[in-house]
Amino acid sequence: EYMGILESFLQSAGATLLARWPNMSARKLATAAAAKAETAAARVGNAVEAVAVRADRAVQEAVDSTKASAIQFAEARLNKALDKVAEVVKKAAVDPDMPRPIQRTVEAVVDDVFPEVRYEVLSSFQNVLRAPIEVPDGERPSCCPNPFSPIRALILYTLFPHNRSFWRQIRSPLWWLLSAISVTPVYGVSQGFFLLLLLLKDPRDEWQLCSYILGLKSAFF
Repeated sequence: EYMGILESFLQSAGATLLARWPNMSARKLATAAAAKAETAAARVGNAVEAVAVRADRAVQEAVDSTKASAIQFAEARLNKALDKVAEVVKKAAVDPDMPRPIQRTVEAVVDDVFPEVRYEVLSSFQNVLRAPIEVPDGERPSCCPNPFSPIRALILYTLFPHNRSFWRQIRSPLWWLLSAISVTPVYGVSQGFFLLLLLLKDPRDEWQLCSYILGLKSAFF
């Protein structure tokens, strides 16, 4: 279709040039026709690219819509299954020979705990369907303007890495050294280390603050 448009455009452009400049030389006429052809080809190429972009966008939107509908359907079925599981758990936990107040207490405990179970199950289900997010490692911190930035990054990454498991951490000699310092109870070594760790962390981040408190309590225990 676009090639037909281009061909008709070239024919009309040639006829227009001959009508306007009948005495124009063949070379100039060919040059003008070539310029017109390049302009027309560029326009056709832009139109084709725009159509391709729209088609890709439409396909992606259709895929996303289908995936969202499938997820909603699966979540609805999963919720129904979890409701049945809750009823089964209640029947299994309640003994008919129990006194009625105890039976009501057991049922209330199940009702209080099961929303958390439902949330964890749904979260795990969504994580399975969701595409994994690649977390960039970022750039190595520079010594300017803060010369202590590389040291801070090294300590925090050794103790709280985002892409290492526990078994990978214990292969690091620095991790063993810092862990030994954190549990040294004499001369206030442990207290000073955790004070330094508090200064290195960002207290505005709730996750970092909670992990700091847990680590402090674990070391003192």
